[in-house]
Amino acid sequence: MSKRLLDGALKYAQCITFGGNVFVFGGEAQSLGLIRNRVYMYNNTKSAWQDLDNLLMARSMGQAVAIDNYVMLVGGKGSSQSAHSLATIEVYDLSTLTNEGFASSLFRSRYAFGMAYSSSRKILFAIGGYDQAYPQATWEYLDFRQTTIQQYLLPSIFIYNFFFFFLWRGGEGGGVFFTCVYTQIYDTTLFEEEEDKTSKQNSPATIFVYNVDKLNGSLSVYNMNNNLTTDNLLEAYQLAASEANSSVAVITDLVVEQNNIFAIQSGNSIATVSCQHILSSLPCTVLVQSGSFLHLLEPSSLIDHFRLVITGFKFLAQSYVYTFVSENFEFRSVHVLFKDSTVELNTTDGAAVFSQRAIAEASVTLELQNVVVNGSYSSGPSAVGDIDGNVILSNVTISHVQSNGISQSSLVLEVGSIEIHQLAVVSSSAESFVISLSSVQSVTITGLICQDLNNSGCIYIERANGNVTISNVTVMNVNKCTCGGISISNSSGNLLIRDVKVTEIANVTVGGVLIYNHQSGTIDISRLRASNVVNAIYGGICLNTTTRGLALSDLTFESMSNVEIGGVYVMDGTELVTISNVDVHDINCSYICSLSIFCDGHLILSQMTVARVVSKVVAGVYVAGSSQNVMELSNITMKSLEGYLSPLYLVNSPYVSARDLRFYSINSTFGAAFMCWSCGLLDLTNSSFIGCRNLFGIGGALDFTGSGNLTSLTCQYSQFQFCSALIGGAMYVSNQWGYSNFSSLYFYGNVAKKQGGAILSDGGNLGVYKSVFERNSADSGGAIAFEPLVEETLVLEDSKFLNNLVSSDGGAVANLGVGNYSVHRSLFYRNVARVHGGGFFDGNGYIDCKANLSLLTSSVFDNNTAQQGAGMFIRGCNISVEDSTFINNYAMSLGGALMVDAANSQNQVKNVTIANNTANLSGGGISITGGNLIVTGSRIVQNTAQNYGGGIYVFVTKGWTLDLFVQNTTISYNQVLFALCKHLFSFVCLCVTRQMLPLL
Repeated sequence: MSKRLLDGALKYAQCITFGGNVFVFGGEAQSLGLIRNRVYMYNNTKSAWQDLDNLLMARSMGQAVAIDNYVMLVGGKGSSQSAHSLATIEVYDLSTLTNEGFASSLFRSRYAFGMAYSSSRKILFAIGGYDQAYPQATWEYLDFRQTTIQQYLLPSIFIYNFFFFFLWRGGEGGGVFFTCVYTQIYDTTLFEEEEDKTSKQNSPATIFVYNVDKLNGSLSVYNMNNNLTTDNLLEAYQLAASEANSSVAVITDLVVEQNNIFAIQSGNSIATVSCQHILSSLPCTVLVQSGSFLHLLEPSSLIDHFRLVITGFKFLAQSYVYTFVSENFEFRSVHVLFKDSTVELNTTDGAAVFSQRAIAEASVTLELQNVVVNGSYSSGPSAVGDIDGNVILSNVTISHVQSNGISQSSLVLEVGSIEIHQLAVVSSSAESFVISLSSVQSVTITGLICQDLNNSGCIYIERANGNVTISNVTVMNVNKCTCGGISISNSSGNLLIRDVKVTEIANVTVGGVLIYNHQSGTIDISRLRASNVVNAIYGGICLNTTTRGLALSDLTFESMSNVEIGGVYVMDGTELVTISNVDVHDINCSYICSLSIFCDGHLILSQMTVARVVSKVVAGVYVAGSSQNVMELSNITMKSLEGYLSPLYLVNSPYVSARDLRFYSINSTFGAAFMCWSCGLLDLTNSSFIGCRNLFGIGGALDFTGSGNLTSLTCQYSQFQFCSALIGGAMYVSNQWGYSNFSSLYFYGNVAKKQGGAILSDGGNLGVYKSVFERNSADSGGAIAFEPLVEETLVLEDSKFLNNLVSSDGGAVANLGVGNYSVHRSLFYRNVARVHGGGFFDGNGYIDCKANLSLLTSSVFDNNTAQQGAGMFIRGCNISVEDSTFINNYAMSLGGALMVDAANSQNQVKNVTIANNTANLSGGGISITGGNLIVTGSRIVQNTAQNYGGGIYVFVTKGWTLDLFVQNTTISYNQVLFALCKHLFSFVCLCVTRQMLPLL
C-alpha cells in the first residue's frame, strides 16, 4: 500500500524510523527542483502524514542517524543551483518533535557520503562523498563517549580564548603565511544595539567562513570549538539565515566567480556578515569577477521580516556586489546594510555595484553606511546603484566613476523613500546627473557633495510623491550639463531645500536649482549660495513651474558672467511668493541679473541687496503680475548697477507697497531705477534714490505709469538726489485721471534734459506736501513739470523750492497744461528760469480758459530770477494769489515779482506784499500785457525797473483787452531808472515813482 507525501514527489530525503513512526527530513522536490527544509512524520496509528517543525537549513543527499531520542542530520547538499555541500549538523528531538539547533560542524563539507554509527563504541563516522564537486577520500568522526549530544549543541555567540594557525595562499607569485591569532571575546551581534549580556546565553552561534580561495582550488577548514564552521560563503549565508541574530565572520580574502545566493528560509531573522582579517587591520578583500557577492533569492513561502548586515570588506568589483530581485511576492520586509566597506570598480560593463528590483508589495531597504566606491568606467545605465525600494545612505563616497556617455547616472534610486546623510560624489561623470531619484515616496538628504563633475549635474529627482527635504549640499566644479546642482521635476508634496552652495559651474542651463512642473505642495529654499557660474541660462534658481506657495530666503548670487538670468527665475507663482534676504553682486548677464518673477498671487520681497551688476536688459528685479497680484517690497538696496531698462521693473500689479528702498549709482539706457508700469496703487515710503541716471528714458529714479481711472501713487519720507533722465529727472508719473500724493520728500541735484528736473507729472492729479526741492534743473519745470489733462489739479503745500534752474520756463514749477493748481505755505527761493517764471510758471489757458480757479496762498517768492516774471509768470486764467510775499526777485526783462501775460479770464492779487523786486526793462513789481487783473489789499513797494513801471507796468498786447482794478493797495517807493510815465498803443501805462498814490 502506498501513501502520498504532503506536497508531491520528493527525492534524496533523509529518513529514519522511531517509535513506530517514519520521519522524512529535507530532500529535493521532484517538480520544482528545490531543496527543502520540511520535516514530515508518518503516524502509523492514524495512517496519515503530519507536518512538523522545519529544519534550520534546507538539505538533501545527507545522512540521518537516530541516537537515543535524537536524530542527527549530517551534511548534505544545500542548493539545487550548484554542487554545494554542507558541513553543518542539526539535532532534532524526536520525543518533543522540535528542532534543537546546530551541533558542531564536520571538518569538511560533504554530500552523497557514507555514514555509520557504532552504538557500542558511541562513535559516528562520516566517510567519503563529495565536497562541492570534488570526490573525497577522507573520513572523520564524532566521539560521544565523553560528550553528550546536548554538549555538542552550540550555546553562545562568544569565542573564548582560542588559538589557530591560518594558511594563506597568495595571488600571482604565490606566498605562504602562518599566523597565530589570539581572540579573547568577540561579540557578533553587530546589527543590534548593546543589550543585556544575560540574554546572550540563548543566542545562536557565530558562523565562520575562512580561507576560501576558489582561484587556487585549495580549501582549508579549522574547527572553531563549539562554533559552526564552513569553508563556503554560500553555506555561511544559509546558516545565518536559518538562525535569528546570527553572524557570519569572514577571516580571509575571497574570490567570487558565481552568485553567492542567500536563500532565505525562515522569517523574522537577522544576520551579520563581517570581516575579521587575521593578517592585519585591513578589511578582507573580495574580488567579484562575475555574478554577485550577495544575491538574495526569496523563498517559496511568505517571509515577514529579514535583516542582513555586510560589514568590513574591500570589494574589487568587476560585477555586482549586491543584487536582489523580488518576483514571487513572498517578502514583506527586507533590510540589507552594507557598512564600513570599500568598493573598487574596474569596468562594470553595464552592471551596477548595488542592484535591487522589488515589487510594491514588499518593503525592501538597502542601507549603505561608511562605504567608499572608487570607480573607473561603466557602460550601463547606472554604475554604482540601480535600486528600487527604500534607500539609506550614510557617509558614502563615490569617486572617479566615469561613463562612456550611456550611463544616465552613477546612482539610480527608484520607488521607495530615500534618506541620504553625508554622500560625496567626486570626479565622476554620467549622461545627465550622477544621482537620479525617480518615482520615490519621500526624500531626505542632509550632507551632499558633488565635486569635479563633467557632463553631469549633481542630483535629479523626478515624480517624487511625498515631501522632499534637502540640506547641506555643496556642488563644485561642474561642467557641461543641464543643471549643475539640484533638479526636481513632475513632483508633488512639499519641497524644502536648505544650505546649498554651488560654485565653479560652467556651460549649463541652470547653475543651482531647477524645479520643473511641480504639481502640488509648497517650495521652500533658504541659505543658498551660487557663485562663479559661467555660460548659463539661469545662474542660480529656475522655478519653471506653478507654485502653490513659494518661500525663498537667505540667497546669495555672486561672480557670474555670460548668464541670461543670474539669480532667481519664477515662472508662475499663483498664490504666496515670499523672497527675503537676497544678496546679488558682481554679475554680468544678458537679460535679468537678479530676479525674474511672474506672479499672479501675493509677492513679498524683502531684505535684498544688488550690487556691481551689469545687464543688457534688467540688472536687478523684474516682476510681472496680473489683475489679482499684490506686491510688497521692503528693505531693497541696489547700487552700482548698469542696464538697458530699470533695475527694479514691475509690470501689471493692482497694488504695490514699497518701503525702505535704497538706490545708489544706477545707470540705465532707457529705464528709471524703479519702474512700475501699468500699476494700480503704489505706496513708496522711506526710500532713497541717489545717483540714478536714465540716459535716454523717462524718470531717473521712478517711472510710474498707472492703469485705469482709480490709480494712485503715494510717496513719502524719501529722498531723490543727483538723478537724471530725458524727462522727469527724479520721477516720471503718468497717472491719468488718478492721484499722486507726495509727502516729506527731498529732491536735490536732479536733472532732466527736457521737462521736470525733479518730477514730471504727465496726466493725473498731483499733490506735494512738506517737501524740499533743491538745485534741480531741466529745460522747463526745474523742480516740477505739471502736464495735466483738463481740470486736473496740482497741489503744493508746506514745501520749499530752492536754487532750481531751467533753460526755459518754470525755474521751480511749471504748469504746462490745462489744469488747476493750489499752492499754500510754500517757499520759492533763488530759482532761475532763463525765459519765464523763475519761481512758478503757469501756462494754463493762453488762448482758451478751460480751468477752474487756481489758488496760491501764504507763500514766499524770494530771490528768484527769470527773463519775464521772476517770481511768478501767469499765462493762465482764474488765478488768485493771496496772502503771499514776493521779495528780491529779478527779471531780466519784464515783471520782477509777477507777470500776467496775455492771460484770459479773471486773475486776482490779494493781500500780497511785492517788495524790492527788480526788472531790467519794465514792471519792477508787476507786469501786465493782457487779461484782467484785480489787485486788492496789497503792498507794492521799493521795486525797481530800468525803463517803465517800477511798481506796475501795463502793456496791452494787440488783440487782447485789459482791465486793471487796484483797490486798498499801497504802491510806494518804486522807481524807474531811465524814464517816467509814457502812453503805449491805445491803453494805459501806470508808472509810480517815489510817491504814494492811493487808488479807489
